[in-house]
Amino acid sequence: TSPIDYNPIEAKKSVDKILAFQPQCLFLTHFGVISQIEEAKIDLLKNLGIHEEQYRWAQKNIDLGDDLSTRIEQNLKQRYASYGDFLHLDLELNAQGIAFAAKRKESA
Repeated sequence: TSPIDYNPIEAKKSVDKILAFQPQCLFLTHFGVISQIEEAKIDLLKNLGIHEEQYRWAQKNIDLGDDLSTRIEQNLKQRYASYGDFLHLDLELNAQGIAFAAKRKESA
């Protein structure tokens, strides 16, 4: 889930920083232990890429105002349609975080 202060570049740097320690496993707050580190990295970077696309799209469509978050959420739901409603709340929160970050950057 994208934090409210989402920054796609820093998110990718965080992945690199963590994996530089060459951990044998990762303990995620809500998802337990991950021991398939390389597969997790590939999946995470793929998903960060999708979110980065939405962040850049949001920056170009900032004029949507209050509808920006809704449109991002719709875009994400299309990208993750194969998951059904499983990710509904996560995608809603991701959209809000991406929209907030894009708006914040616009006003900076």
